[in-house]
Amino acid sequence: MNRAFNHMKTWDRTMLADLVKLAESKQKLRTITRALGRTGTSVVAKLQSIGMITRSDGYHRYTYKDGELFCTDHQLEETDRYMQMPLQEGELIPTVASLITQTTEQEQDMTTINIDKNSAVSVVTIDDNNGSNTVTYIYGKEAPTVSDDQIFQHIAELENQIEALSRIKTKPKKLTVKLEAMQNDIEALVTLVDER
Repeated sequence: MNRAFNHMKTWDRTMLADLVKLAESKQKLRTITRALGRTGTSVVAKLQSIGMITRSDGYHRYTYKDGELFCTDHQLEETDRYMQMPLQEGELIPTVASLITQTTEQEQDMTTINIDKNSAVSVVTIDDNNGSNTVTYIYGKEAPTVSDDQIFQHIAELENQIEALSRIKTKPKKLTVKLEAMQNDIEALVTLVDER
């Protein structure tokens, strides 16, 4: 069995929550891949899709939103090679709990989460053994974990982007659609914060 024992498996809710905790605690790429049994490419792709890291093409690196380096392309390639190697006899796989001090009190259901990464607000309905549960995400984070001030900042950023793009005199149809989507995101964020 190779180290990437979860390779090609669906990202379930528990694994996604573990990934977010590990990334928030600023663990290194290889540490995260070993704990989750995933390739570096899989981890980087998932972190990008939920908006936790971005790629700086000119520098061939991936950074957190605060600009701190997550990994380089070279580290990603090395990690992928390492994760495809077989487990050595007696090799210990770190647990998520051993890597971070926070542990979840409730066991989360094994459920696939598909977050719309192009929308400021995503509402996901999760079906499990206890029925349906609706979870709202704001830029990939569960809404209750996002403060009002953070929502206000998201609204301000969207308004600034709309203002800048609206200055274009001859607007392509795609731009018009994008501006409408951004305005819808603002309205969704306003509704969320007002309903708290």
